[in-house]
Order: sequence, then C-alpha cells, then structure tokens
Amino acid sequence: RYTHGFLWSADEEPGTPSATSTLYAAPLPSPPKSELNNTTTWETINRYPHLFKIVTPINVTHFKGLLQHHPNQPYVQSVCRGLREGFWPHATIPPDSPDTFDFSDRPQSEEALSFIRAQRDKEIAADRFSITFGPDLLPGMFSSPIGAIPKPHSTGMRLITDQSAGPHSLNSFIPKDAAAVRYDNMHDLGKLLRKVHKKYGRPPAYLFKSDCSEAFRRIPMHVLWQIRQIVTVDGQRHVDRCLVFGNRGAPNIWCAFMALVVWIVIHIKQIEDLLHYMDDAFSYEMDPQVALLRLWDELGLPHSIKKQEFGPSLVIIGFHIDPACMSMTISHTAREELVSAILQFINSSPSRRRPLYQWQRLLG
Repeated sequence: RYTHGFLWSADEEPGTPSATSTLYAAPLPSPPKSELNNTTTWETINRYPHLFKIVTPINVTHFKGLLQHHPNQPYVQSVCRGLREGFWPHATIPPDSPDTFDFSDRPQSEEALSFIRAQRDKEIAADRFSITFGPDLLPGMFSSPIGAIPKPHSTGMRLITDQSAGPHSLNSFIPKDAAAVRYDNMHDLGKLLRKVHKKYGRPPAYLFKSDCSEAFRRIPMHVLWQIRQIVTVDGQRHVDRCLVFGNRGAPNIWCAFMALVVWIVIHIKQIEDLLHYMDDAFSYEMDPQVALLRLWDELGLPHSIKKQEFGPSLVIIGFHIDPACMSMTISHTAREELVSAILQFINSSPSRRRPLYQWQRLLG
C-alpha cells in the first residue's frame, strides 16, 4: 500500500485511459428545467445582453468534424454543445436558494490586489470578463470571493474564485462526484515506456510535454451560470464568462474536452500513446508532439513556445522521468518543500479547517 502505484507487473496492459474513458462516459449535462424556467435570471440576461457572451477560441465546427466517427456520439454532442452554448457544471440549485447573493468581500494584500487588478484588465481585454456594470448586483446574480495564489514551480500568481466560500456557495450546488476525473498518471506512462522497451529492446530517445495556455479560461460557461459568476474588484462588478479555478466541476469539464482532443490525436492523426493530465499532454519521441501542436493550431487552442518541452529526460507533473534508467523520481528539494508545506498546513490552524484556495495552493 506504500508504493502508491509505482510498481508494475508483467501482465499489465498499456493504454491511454483518459482517451479511452470517452468511449463510455455519460454526456455532460445541460441546465436543469428549473433554471431554464428561472424568470429572474432570464429577465436580467435579456435586459443586459451585452454582459453575457459565449467566449472561446476553439473552432467547434472543426472539432466536431474530427469526432464524427467517435463511437460515443451522445458524449461528443454534449461537449460540442457546451462549447457552443456554454457548459453547465452539474449544479442543482436548491429551491430555497436566494435569487441574489453577495459573499465577495475578502481582504487582500497589496501584492495580491495589484495582481488582481492587472488580471481583471487582462480578462476584460480578452472579453472573458464583461465591462463593469456598477457597484450593485443585478437580480439573479451571485458574487464569490476571489484571490491570488502562487503558481506551482513558478514565480507567477493565479487568479482563483473561491466558489466554496460562505453560505449558498456555488460548489455546494455541485455534487462531489461531479469532480471525478480519470487522469492519466505516471503509472500509465511507465506502462508505455515498458512497452516500448520490450518492443524495441531500448527505451525511447526523447520524452515531451506540451501545455496549452490558460486552459480553463478557453472554456465558456452557460449564461445561466455566468450570472452566478460575478467578480468584484474595487467595488465594481464584472460577469465572468468562462470556466474558473475554484469551481468543483471545472476539472471534469476541461478534461471532457481535452480527452476528446487526445482521442483525435490517437485515432484520427494516428499518433499512439498520448497521455494528458489536466492541461499537460505528454508521451515519448517528438513526432507526437508535432502532431499535437498542429492539431491545437487547427482547433484554435493557444499555446506558447516556452511551455513545449522535450529531451532525453524530463520533469512531468512533478516527477523526473529518465527513460535511459527507466526511473521516476522527485527531487530532494521538491520533497523537502512538500514536507514543509504539509507541516505548515496542518500545524498553523487550531481547527485545521481551511478555505478552498489554501487547499488548491498546497495541491498545486
């Protein structure tokens, strides 16, 4: 039980679990009838249509065309519908929930506030935040607190929305199993490396890792959810139109899209053995990386050069993978930092109760 998936047996079949999971996954939900009939939210949306938009760079028509032979068409159709109409994050709004609720007040350090302001301006420029509509919430709106947390393995920060905060939190409307995702992991990569070694008598010469930029922010949310994603900065309100860090259903929605992208690479582009973990795709040799980046270009999915890595050994989701030695390790510094963070996390609060953003900071 202490091996945590880092033992491999001779009879294990290698595969690509995330892409394979799309064959039997249930379709993603649309808003429930109770929300489609919610007159309060629709009156606000119809009265202020400029605040609510479906914003995504993804070429949905081309994406759907590449998936026309996918065996699970109900699932494919649900993801394509989400890209066109906005996704609904498995939420059921209780009938006794208030029509409008504000829990946005949260003190920020000057450093965090400076970052939040800059990020707000960036999001408005990208059309993912609406322009401000003033200091007051409109009927049907919810506003959750926001914050800034350090990005893992980086000096940068990330804007998060704490949708678990307070009474009537948005995440309390979403069942916990909505967050369930079959991530590809290091055990899966190990099986693929063992397969290559067995087939060719040597390990692969290269590994690669590719990262698409601002992954969650490329995914649009349904207008009936956008109205509950009001961001408050300096007392001014903005509609957040896209998927946020801090939503319980966000990993499921993003991975539903990304798993289909990986399926396309494997079954349409004929590049085998591609894995992904959230916004990181990884495998061995360089041809698959080229095919993946070309597909991202076809689909309109942005990526930056600095996030595309390859080499004879590579750090992938925190593990140093060395095919020549057939080894996976965590650096001594990373282990010390992890132990220190865990000790600080469990010792500094008498109640040991933590807000969502602190858990996210620890987990990276």
